[in-house]
Amino acid sequence: MDKKKTTLITVISILSIFALIILGGLVYYTQISPGENAAYAKEAALKAAAAIMAERQSSMFEKTEPAASPVAEQAEATVETAAGEETLSSEEIRTAEDTAVSSGAPVPAETAAPAEEPASTETPASTEAPAPTETPASAETQSSAGMPSPTPTPFDVKVQLQRSRNDGSFWEGCPVRDIELLTPNEYSRPQTALETVNNLVIHYVGNAGSSAMDNRNYFESLKDSRERSASSHFVIGLDGEIVQCIPLSEMAYATKERNKDTISIECCHPGADGQFNEYTYWSLVELSAWLCRQFQLDPQQILRHYDVTGKLCPLYYVEHPDAWQELKDAIERRLGEIQGADPA
Repeated sequence: MDKKKTTLITVISILSIFALIILGGLVYYTQISPGENAAYAKEAALKAAAAIMAERQSSMFEKTEPAASPVAEQAEATVETAAGEETLSSEEIRTAEDTAVSSGAPVPAETAAPAEEPASTETPASTEAPAPTETPASAETQSSAGMPSPTPTPFDVKVQLQRSRNDGSFWEGCPVRDIELLTPNEYSRPQTALETVNNLVIHYVGNAGSSAMDNRNYFESLKDSRERSASSHFVIGLDGEIVQCIPLSEMAYATKERNKDTISIECCHPGADGQFNEYTYWSLVELSAWLCRQFQLDPQQILRHYDVTGKLCPLYYVEHPDAWQELKDAIERRLGEIQGADPA
């Protein structure tokens, strides 16, 4: 019986030492801040351990299961919440072990001093604010700092005329659907290069009720009849169809001395008064606005044949100047819509 009691006392002593280590860590972690006297923490731990030992010894001699100690529970809770943190130094743990060995009790493997965790290899985040990223200076900023600002490419009519021959993108948005170029000949398509574009000139065909193709074919026939020289870059029909007869890069025979720097548009009309119907009218507005955009012309640069040579052409719009102004205003509005839709 004495041997059993001695063994039980020894086990309780070992457990008490283990509780001492844990509780010492609890006291150190929760009550002792760096810089305070460490002896205070050890003394408090020893007192707590002694209380646990006395309580367990009393329970042993009474042959009853020991009740859970609030101090022990607090120590265990500290172990759970402070997992991974060293509560006592390695030297203090070894001292506690030596004390237990000197009392004749074996030290369980669980009480061995835990290996110290290696220092983290992560570099602490710097508290300094990162240096701001430099934003490249805009063209305006560079110019103000002495850097040359980019020079916009100047508009070149000759480039546009050349593009009309070999660059399909030039014709994007163009309302022309029928390209029926005349056969090269000296009476209607001399293939003389158009060097610049200063104006658009509007004509009427003078042959009421005729179609765009009728008039195109008449121009084509002049290569054989040779009765006169006449042609136009475009002819707009009664259904609003637009037929191209002469490339924009070439001169047409339509406005005498101004053939060299103008683009001409002939318009069909249903009656002898020469007024355009709504289909012809709005196709003319669309085509004129597109040409103004392509050659950077102001709608005020759109002329009647009459304004160049004095011929009563287009008849209705010579006799009704208000209607002519309304037509130019409609072209100007349409030009504004086209330019507004262009990419910046």
